[in-house]
Amino acid sequence: MKTTVILVRHGVTKWNTLHKLQGKSDIPLAKEGIREAELLAKRLSEFPIEKIYTSKLKRAVQTGLIVAQELKLEIEEHEGLNERDYGEYEGKTWEEVGISFTPRKRISFYLKPKKGEHYPKFHKRAVKTFNKIIKKHIGQTILVVCHGGVLNALLRHVNNISNEIDTHYSFPNASVTVFEIVENKINPVVVADAEHLE
Repeated sequence: MKTTVILVRHGVTKWNTLHKLQGKSDIPLAKEGIREAELLAKRLSEFPIEKIYTSKLKRAVQTGLIVAQELKLEIEEHEGLNERDYGEYEGKTWEEVGISFTPRKRISFYLKPKKGEHYPKFHKRAVKTFNKIIKKHIGQTILVVCHGGVLNALLRHVNNISNEIDTHYSFPNASVTVFEIVENKINPVVVADAEHLE
């Protein structure tokens, strides 16, 4: 029995365009983000989606609601899908944080930003939430609207990549990633596809 999980990153926000870390900061979609969500909704109408989950942050909820309206479904918000808490670094650009200077400094930030969420704890939370949702929808096709950090954590999990390794996957706003699960084996069949936005 195959379970299909469609994972999408929320539409673009003003902070995204300014390259600021958002984390748990509750930033709404920009006008362009709303347009992206509308294009995403049309793309997702080809899938037999039965349930939609989103994080509790506005940018994900707004994206999910636009898709839900197109698919005539309701959304269910789940705090476990929220983006990682970047602590004191939220609202700052990557350049201001300075993590690009040295590999040692980058991995130090990656694992534990000041007053933020320790990466292993965040990773565990994202994977636990993902697994909990899957168990409720065996054999179905579901949609999960979340964040770049959550998507990175899940792809690390699927590819069995250690938290100590400095690897970062790029997920464009409103991009589509598809996991197919058969007999507890997760297979990423589409990763970070954004052709519907072109």
